[in-house]
Amino acid sequence: MSAILAWGWLAMVLLRPLTIQVTPRFAFAPASVRVTVRVQPHPDNSGVYVTASGYRSSFIQLEGDAAPITNYIEWRSVPAGDYVVTASLISNVAILAHATTTLRVVVREE
Repeated sequence: MSAILAWGWLAMVLLRPLTIQVTPRFAFAPASVRVTVRVQPHPDNSGVYVTASGYRSSFIQLEGDAAPITNYIEWRSVPAGDYVVTASLISNVAILAHATTTLRVVVREE
């Protein structure tokens, strides 16, 4: 039974068109963070726009179903603050999916 549940969970994760992960999710300022964006290949995929609460943004160009599944962004010197990090998967005419996570950067007390 647990194998069936595990397979169902794995299938759900793998079939999501877009996932996002920020590492580390908690850091001291100024922080260096790595954003990992996973995109299921599809001919309509043209790019992923990633933002951190209006502080910083990045665009990853995709080549449809030939694009890599896993893409990375490095952000350095992120100042203290609480951020909502959002990835938006886009085609040439529409937003196809959103994924969101959080990031907290705090000041190190001396």
